[in-house]
Amino acid sequence: MAVLTPAGNQALKQKNFVSHTRIYINDVLHIDTSVNVIDTPVIGYQINRSRKLGAAKLTLNVANPGGVYSFKRQENPILGHGNTIRLQEGIVVGENIEWFTRFTGIIISQVASNNGGKMSLKVYAMDHMKRLLDYLPDDITYSPDMIAVKGEVLTEVEGGNLMHFQGGIENLPWVDIPYPIFYKDGIKIKENYEIDLINGEVYFGEKMTGRRKFDAVKVSSTIYTISSSVNPGYEVRRSFTLLAGGVPGQAFTDQALPRGVTVSYSGKQVVFSQDPFKDLGVEYVDRKIHVTTEGPSQVTADYWYYDDATNQGEQVIRDLAIKAGFKEEQIILDPTNLSLKPIRFTNLTIKNGFEALQKIKQQLSPNYIITCDTAGNLRGYHASQQVVADYDLELIKKIDAPISEESLYSVVVAHGLDLNPNDLGKTAVATNLLPPTSVIEVGGSPELVLNKSADDQMSWHWVQMNNDVPPDFPTDLLKITLAEAKKIEEINILCGDYKGGTIQQSISVQVSEDGDNWFYIDRSSRGVSGSSSQWSTVNGGELEKRKIKHIKLIAEASSDWVETHTYSKRSGFLGLKTSVKSDNYYHWYFAVKEVQIWEENTIPVTSSVGNCIGIGNGVNTIFTIPNIPLEEGSVSLYIDGQLKAAQFYTVDYTSGQVIFITPPVGIITANYTAETKKQPRYQSNQSDRYLNNVTLISPVNREVFSGGDISIDSAAYKLLKKIGLKKTALKIDNYLNSVTDVKKRGEEILQEISRLEETLDIDVIYRPDVDICQTIGVFDAALGLTEMYFIEEITESKQGYRPTLNIKVSNYSL
Repeated sequence: MAVLTPAGNQALKQKNFVSHTRIYINDVLHIDTSVNVIDTPVIGYQINRSRKLGAAKLTLNVANPGGVYSFKRQENPILGHGNTIRLQEGIVVGENIEWFTRFTGIIISQVASNNGGKMSLKVYAMDHMKRLLDYLPDDITYSPDMIAVKGEVLTEVEGGNLMHFQGGIENLPWVDIPYPIFYKDGIKIKENYEIDLINGEVYFGEKMTGRRKFDAVKVSSTIYTISSSVNPGYEVRRSFTLLAGGVPGQAFTDQALPRGVTVSYSGKQVVFSQDPFKDLGVEYVDRKIHVTTEGPSQVTADYWYYDDATNQGEQVIRDLAIKAGFKEEQIILDPTNLSLKPIRFTNLTIKNGFEALQKIKQQLSPNYIITCDTAGNLRGYHASQQVVADYDLELIKKIDAPISEESLYSVVVAHGLDLNPNDLGKTAVATNLLPPTSVIEVGGSPELVLNKSADDQMSWHWVQMNNDVPPDFPTDLLKITLAEAKKIEEINILCGDYKGGTIQQSISVQVSEDGDNWFYIDRSSRGVSGSSSQWSTVNGGELEKRKIKHIKLIAEASSDWVETHTYSKRSGFLGLKTSVKSDNYYHWYFAVKEVQIWEENTIPVTSSVGNCIGIGNGVNTIFTIPNIPLEEGSVSLYIDGQLKAAQFYTVDYTSGQVIFITPPVGIITANYTAETKKQPRYQSNQSDRYLNNVTLISPVNREVFSGGDISIDSAAYKLLKKIGLKKTALKIDNYLNSVTDVKKRGEEILQEISRLEETLDIDVIYRPDVDICQTIGVFDAALGLTEMYFIEEITESKQGYRPTLNIKVSNYSL
């Protein structure tokens, strides 16, 4: 963009300065008010441009004598839709004109008017962002390249008790497709583990130990050591090679110790009563001792991770823009510093390329601006208020300085999505509510519906002879009690079978907080039909309203069939008379293989200015730290920036509740560490979810919340003093799949929101090189303004020969 010269700036300060307008249509100059290229002067225009993702808009009014430029009066309308338009504004500087391009875009419509014989034409245009609005991709997938790691030796995490292992921290996160594969001493592990893909860790349900053979290192003629502890049941063998003519010849392996040599062990050492090679002459070389003992197994993994150098945000934006019709030289993008997660666009999932750009932007930092500049280039860059102004704003006609907290917040609750939440059934207890009777046979036991195995089931079988009256449905079958009340995302029920054959049944689900008051989840949870090996899912309704402790399965209808048994019966003298009899056996059968109870899959993280937890008023003593559970001993509290000694308050590290001995006065902030559930991944297909990965361990991670030691002179303190704890919540972001990601986004949004603490609405005589995202100095002694401000939005208008400018600015306070 051209920059206003000092001479141009002086020209703007003249009492009656004028400007001129040039308009190019399809790169051909058609209107120039400075030399009257055609007798069609610009009556006026308005341009709106904002830092928000979207298209700048131009509304242009031109004279239309006799309606000559109306759409239907021209075979190829000059100002018709689809034509490109470029508008320039010129400042007269002496004998010259300094020209500035203020808009480049595409005409989208025109409106011809006849107002009592006065003809005019209104033209509407959008900048080149319209190319994305007009582009609909058929099917595009953007995904980072995957790098395969084969046979990496995993290391045990400290304190992991040979059950918790991790891979290289430089190869994170692991991807889920293809799924990681693990080996114990070279043998594939098929089950009983949980994976944390984000942190590249695996948790096994049993210790990774086995009998291993170690090559011992000689310490002395009778003492050897190995790299692991020697355990009971160990075995010691030896090997050596016979020299033949000075050249190694026959090799002897797996040889017993010589007669009379005994061995003992201590720690990592084996101690022989005599030299274990005492029976060999000098011609035997390459002597080795081998110890086989129970020891740590070697755990290896095959996994894949994304190459962070690929699928960079700017690479994806560039490709999308080129597909939409931008030329390579029209795309100017700064690095996003982010490799995008796999993302797919089809004509079924998005309406146009602009929606695709919105979804890409969703993964980027909130201050990465994507816009079309005044010259029509697609630009992307990180924009925030600078320490040094681009220039000081002059020729100010009016300043409105509204002070409002309407859109200002000090607390942000961000939400991510746990793609594979915990199955609460692993710690739940099932109880049979329909015991066996003379007509009811119960097969299996309640724990079978929660054991993560699709190979067994619990069943209820009614059999009545010559009685076709069905059981009294609905009837309660099972009650499942969770370890603690939890918000539930969904409940899945796997229908059983009858001796391998298919059955049909209908089931209802009720839930309860206390075990006494029961609710149907919603209408869809009543009479859910299913057949053998088919999953039925219930969600929503009451699951969204309350924490659930108890779940009840109710049989509504079962599979039923009739068996007829025919037999002969003799009667009369000597049993010579025979009659044929038959009995009908009526069956009703109901079976459940498995029940999954998936925990609510949102990841909420609360971020507050200075980690503020409350404002002490001298009355309240109880406050709450929002992100729980807390790591023992990690909490430090501050009142008005001063550290509060721990003896003056207590902390419940489970609930986050803080109780002060004396009611505090002032702004209470905190530093603390929260324990966070890691993000385990299970098989994504419900039907084979149980073939691998039985979760036995619920590991925790840690997230540090710092910055609570704010000073009373800081912008954070002043903001809290003004509005206290004012909260807003963000929608669930499907691309945020870990606590770390959610926390980062919340903190970014909190900083972005802070700029709304102080905004200005400024009318300026004119400045033709103003642009969004510039940092400007604004000084007004009467209003007490001596600050740097960030340009959020620009509206420039012109009527006749006098342009005007309105600028909306903000101030980043945090």
